[in-house]
Amino acid sequence: MVAKKKKTSTNFYGSKIKEGTLHSALGYKQGQDIPPSSIDKVANAEIGNIVDVNGKKKKITPALKKKAVFAKNARKFNH
Repeated sequence: MVAKKKKTSTNFYGSKIKEGTLHSALGYKQGQDIPPSSIDKVANAEIGNIVDVNGKKKKITPALKKKAVFAKNARKFNH
């Protein structure tokens, strides 16, 4: 079985972004909406703390917090 590569795209800075990394980190399936409450829990938690998300305990890493903060801010975009 060949592992699927994650889709990558570029943002306006030209850096590559892997799609679905926040979904996989929080334990949600691709295409399933992440509840705003879960994103807020992760975005508001301090790095190193453990947060209960989707029935699982997740340790907050700098990368996870950065993705959650971006998702929280992206909800405000008019898209």
